Amino acid sequence: MRLLAPVLFGAAMVQAKSSAPKNTVLCGQYDTHWSANQSYTFNTNEWGDDGSGAQCISVNNATTDFNATWSWSDNPTLVHSFPNIKLQSDLLPIELSNLSHLNISASWSMNPSSSSVENLDTIDAAANVVVDMFLDTDPTTANSTTLPKYEVMIWIAAYGGKKPIGFSSSIKNPPTHSLNGTIYTLYSGANNNGQFVYSWLAPSNVTTFDRDISPLLHYLWQHKLISESNYLGVVQFGTETFHASSNVTFSAQDFNISVAAGQPLVDSRAAGGALPNLVLLLLPLAFFFTFTCS
Repeated sequence: MRLLAPVLFGAAMVQAKSSAPKNTVLCGQYDTHWSANQSYTFNTNEWGDDGSGAQCISVNNATTDFNATWSWSDNPTLVHSFPNIKLQSDLLPIELSNLSHLNISASWSMNPSSSSVENLDTIDAAANVVVDMFLDTDPTTANSTTLPKYEVMIWIAAYGGKKPIGFSSSIKNPPTHSLNGTIYTLYSGANNNGQFVYSWLAPSNVTTFDRDISPLLHYLWQHKLISESNYLGVVQFGTETFHASSNVTFSAQDFNISVAAGQPLVDSRAAGGALPNLVLLLLPLAFFFTFTCS
């Protein structure tokens, strides 16, 4: 399997490249390609590559469409890669207190690469589809993905039973927020990099997405979970890949982000309404003492 997977990827991508010269193919561990309008970068980001598989992404040079084809046979509980499209904007980093809106639109699909494979369950595929963001009170630090204090994720899909950090079905009345009629549930906890992660989980897979997601960021400071003085420095959209016994293809089309500075909308429920789950309020404090006392 370890010898065969790269050969299969190579053959598939050579064929794609010869038949579709308008595409750029990236197969390196940390390859990056700029979009034609210089507003985005496409990134392979195979940060958890353990040698058990391979990944390539094919980028349409004229649009923001891209495909990521991958498989990983070992360590199904670990993220192997995060192929993504990342916003490049002069407005970033932007302080949350000055973020008016952050609209993201995209459509996507995830399927077995081979038509002979019935579905993703057949090949034990495990992955998610997320908007991934990083924040810090220092604007320079906020531009990193490893140094910021906070990571905020919006899970719009999950496969293979994957759940965000801090998820537990035993949590009673976790915080929720409605975004264009979809109820997102908030979970939180520390990742292995020492960052505190807030994850908004959709109730089911959302394959077409066109939302101003800034209310999910503003909810955090309006409910005193983080400070409004944090800067948003990184905004990415893609899939965290965990495991599949044969090739999976994630396809994203019509991706667009618009960000604007200005006065945020105030959530009236934050001013005098019910407080979020007390566990979520105390988790950052417990996390702080754990790391400062160790």
